[in-house]
Amino acid sequence: MAGIKFQRQHHNAIAKLMRDNWPADLHNERKVELAVRGHHVNTCINFARYLKWDNPFFDPLHFLDACSPDSDMYPLSELWDESYEPKEEE
Repeated sequence: MAGIKFQRQHHNAIAKLMRDNWPADLHNERKVELAVRGHHVNTCINFARYLKWDNPFFDPLHFLDACSPDSDMYPLSELWDESYEPKEEE
């Protein structure tokens, strides 16, 4: 790792973009809505994985819940898996 590239203000800006672009009801087409939300959630998790790789002090659980428009209804932090943590170099 060459040095931390992203700081808290970057994490917050990315989370706000994700939260503000949360897929809304797509004219009651439930399958399309679920597919789009699934893709959106995967994007949030991939951002969290990258930001954790970039900065070992990054909190992916806080970030994922910040990406959600309603962390009580959509607690994205519950989708974080320890296998997503970067592996320590030997």
